[in-house]
Amino acid sequence: MPPTNNPKVRQAARRTLAKLGVADPYTEDDVIELVGYLDHPSWWVRLNAIKGIAALKDKRAADPISRLLLDEDDTVREAAREALAALNHKGK
Repeated sequence: MPPTNNPKVRQAARRTLAKLGVADPYTEDDVIELVGYLDHPSWWVRLNAIKGIAALKDKRAADPISRLLLDEDDTVREAAREALAALNHKGK
C-alpha cells in the first residue's frame, strides 16, 4: 500500500509506533539515502526526496533542502521553499 498524506492516518501511525517503542521510524541510513536523492537527475525524484526529508520535521533537514532553492526546476524550488517554511514554522 502506498504511503498516505492523510494527517489523521499519519498521527495514528506515529502513536502506534510510539506504543511499540519506536520513537524514530527513520534510521540514520534512511535519512542519508533520502538526502542522496536530492542530487538525482530527475526533478521528480528530487521533489519526492524533499517531501520525504521534510516529513521528518527535523531542523537538520533545512541545510540539505536549502540547496534546492536554486534548482533548475520550478516545482523543486517551490517544494524546497514550502518544506523550509514548514520546518521553520514547527520550531523543532
